[in-house]
Amino acid sequence: MVVERLTCTGNGFWRDLKSKITSTPVHFMRLLVNGRAMDLTHICDQDNVSEKGTLCETYGFLYGIEKLAKAGTQEFAKCGFVPADLWAKPNSKGAQVVAVPY
Repeated sequence: MVVERLTCTGNGFWRDLKSKITSTPVHFMRLLVNGRAMDLTHICDQDNVSEKGTLCETYGFLYGIEKLAKAGTQEFAKCGFVPADLWAKPNSKGAQVVAVPY
């Protein structure tokens, strides 16, 4: 699986009105599985996805992934699984750094 972040200026295959008006590049995400671009219409809103559904604007992609992660967490919670909070600060009380030799 490969996640790509693409920058389009509106001069190529993607003729985005926003990039033409503001002259700023538009950033997109594309998901490749086994070398094939996946359909992102189930992750991104229709306004944020390209005509063929394989490109999604970055903020729309991240918002869609966030919704999927929340739904997945709720489903796993029904089974008693509680994921680690990756954004929590580590507890410095009693924390110990251990060097592991190679």
